[in-house]
Amino acid sequence: MFEKFSLKDISLRKKIVLLALLPALAACVIFGILVGTSSHEASKMVRTNVTDFMVERTVKSLDHGYKSSVVAADFVDTELRLNTKIAALDTANKGGYDLVGPPLPHALIPDTNHLGGLVNMQAFRLAGETVVMGRSDRIQEINHDTGVVTTLFERVNDTGDFVRISSSSPKVPLGSFLNKTNSSLVDPAEALMRGEEFSGRTLVGDLWYMGHYVPLRDHANKIIGALYLGIPIDEMKTFQDELVANSIGAHGSVILLYAHGPERGRMLSPPPTGIAAATQSQWLQPVLDAGLTMKDNEQRAINIYSPADKADAIVRYSYLQRFDWVFVTIADSRDLAGASSAVRNEFDDLMIRSIIGALIVLLVVALVATVLSKQIVDPLLEITIQLTSNGTQVASSANQQLSHATSFNVSSTEIATAVKEISSTSQELLRAMEELSQEAIRASTVAQDGTASLRGLGQSIEALSKATSTIADSLNEIRTQASKINAVTLAVTKVADQTNLLSLNAAIEAERAGDAGAGFAVVAREIRRLADQSANSSQEIEQTVHEMHDAVTSGVGEVQALSLAVEQAVAVSDHIRQQFTEIISRVEAMTPRYEMVHMGMQNQSVGATQISDAMWQLTESASQTSEAVGELNQVSLELHKAVGILKKRIFQEESEQLNPGGSNA
Repeated sequence: MFEKFSLKDISLRKKIVLLALLPALAACVIFGILVGTSSHEASKMVRTNVTDFMVERTVKSLDHGYKSSVVAADFVDTELRLNTKIAALDTANKGGYDLVGPPLPHALIPDTNHLGGLVNMQAFRLAGETVVMGRSDRIQEINHDTGVVTTLFERVNDTGDFVRISSSSPKVPLGSFLNKTNSSLVDPAEALMRGEEFSGRTLVGDLWYMGHYVPLRDHANKIIGALYLGIPIDEMKTFQDELVANSIGAHGSVILLYAHGPERGRMLSPPPTGIAAATQSQWLQPVLDAGLTMKDNEQRAINIYSPADKADAIVRYSYLQRFDWVFVTIADSRDLAGASSAVRNEFDDLMIRSIIGALIVLLVVALVATVLSKQIVDPLLEITIQLTSNGTQVASSANQQLSHATSFNVSSTEIATAVKEISSTSQELLRAMEELSQEAIRASTVAQDGTASLRGLGQSIEALSKATSTIADSLNEIRTQASKINAVTLAVTKVADQTNLLSLNAAIEAERAGDAGAGFAVVAREIRRLADQSANSSQEIEQTVHEMHDAVTSGVGEVQALSLAVEQAVAVSDHIRQQFTEIISRVEAMTPRYEMVHMGMQNQSVGATQISDAMWQLTESASQTSEAVGELNQVSLELHKAVGILKKRIFQEESEQLNPGGSNA
């Protein structure tokens, strides 16, 4: 069984050797870490520089591709312009251009900008040849002389729509309209209507063409059509091969893609290989999406990591507007990874040499430290013996003083604790008496307020009682007057009945008098009408008075009940006011007694507090004395222990030589 290792078991001489070896070992470890870190940083820097170099190469490839496209487009445009003008002049010299014959319906192909369908068109005379939507020997002759696709357009309306009526290529759809280009949104028909020539890229069917348009005029100088010479962009293989050949490194690729139209996304170059093929799903769609909005010669970048190849794909692409191509160059970071590997190998060799040198340094340091430790340890043996004797005497004296200080500290602490409890209790009683005195004062105030409120309530109830009596008297008076009104209405009713009877008699007499009594008959009828109204009014008054009499009778009963309740409330309020008065007198008599008790408790609390403060000061002094004695005792013990350890652990070999008996005194 192996014993547990501890630094305490190692002698001072060995510790000195270890102390000398540790800085040397730390320096070697730090140097190794620095070398490893520098190796990583240098490899990273080389890899970054290689990546930057490859990025620069791809950017130069894009610039070269754009310049080549400009040169190729300018060359093609110059050739087409020259051939188109020669063909147009030659045709004009052989008979010119004109529209002949009656208009006949022809089926035209509709598109997004034109309705198509049947349109009336005249035959087109071209250098003496009549062309009606089909083959033309003159067009075939121009194609044979120039070697490019030749197409004849006829203007079909005043708005400037041009239709293909003959072409040297069977791929060109006859009857289709001349439209705008997809990328530049330039309308060749607008330029032709202005009498201008137009050069550029045009989508014909499913193919892109680089071509040139020349307006054709009849003998009246009216624009009746156009002559077009063009080259399918797909057939420019030499230019495409030259762009694809400009790849970066052994694993790089160059790809040409259509950006617009029905051919969008189709590759003109061979399929990508290497890392370009492995990461195609990551870069193809972003490139196509960007191609819809990119401007001519605009460059963009994508960096893609391929886990399968453990390499970076450096993707750079630009837009070639004249051909509607997205020119993509992809480089593989592995093509220039040799420099990074060489730097890493060099740092690995440096690490091995550093480890060998560190081992040699550690060996030399260990030998030197061993010699120095012997020279340091020998003079310390005699000093430790003297320290042991002095430490023993100090420890004995400190133990005695610590015992006395501990006893005094315990007694003073107990007394201070008891006094503190007394002071705390007196403080609580003092606070309780203060709260009780304040509550008594508040109770007296509340009772006085209640007495005043009850007094006001009694006065209000008495006033209410008087008011109910007055109301009862008034209601009785109203009932009496209502009875008098009934008598009056009865008399009015009788008078109305008599008046009605008299008017009836008067009417009879007027009827007997004939014409002489006609006026009196009118008066009699009016008197009878007034009598009827008086009778009706008296009946209504009688009914109203009867209802008022019933209401007054009910009100008198309710007022009498209210008067009885008010009298009972007056009696209750007087009784409550007498009780509040007795409570106030008792509370006011107790207030001086509370004040006397409060003063006594306050004096007791002050005295207890003073005693507690004095005892705690004495306790603190005793504690400080005890702590000082304890610290002295602890120091003496530690000194004695340290000297013992120094003799036993560090100078073990020397002690055995000086004290063969093994004593550590």
